[in-house]
Amino acid sequence: WTKDGATIVHDGSKFSITTANNGDQSTLKVVPNSESDFGDYRCVASNGEGSPVDEAITLLHVTLPPSPSQMDFVGQHPNYAVIRLPELEGLEAGSAALKLT
Repeated sequence: WTKDGATIVHDGSKFSITTANNGDQSTLKVVPNSESDFGDYRCVASNGEGSPVDEAITLLHVTLPPSPSQMDFVGQHPNYAVIRLPELEGLEAGSAALKLT
């Protein structure tokens, strides 16, 4: 496993690397604690039989919007209720992450 071209050292806190199935599977667990932990990670696997396999993933830092300060009740149906969040009006579907509890 590498991050931005540098080999990752398994430290057990920020980075944890496990191998399973006689070395056929490798898992990298990242616990980010700074902006520099986000970015491109790469795994290269080879066994001497053919070409190495190279896969990449990108760890993104996503900031959730603040909780809405106002919710307006619009209507009730047998299985759900409809509410309006004035702060989010005008946003296109999928343009903002939203978690309602």
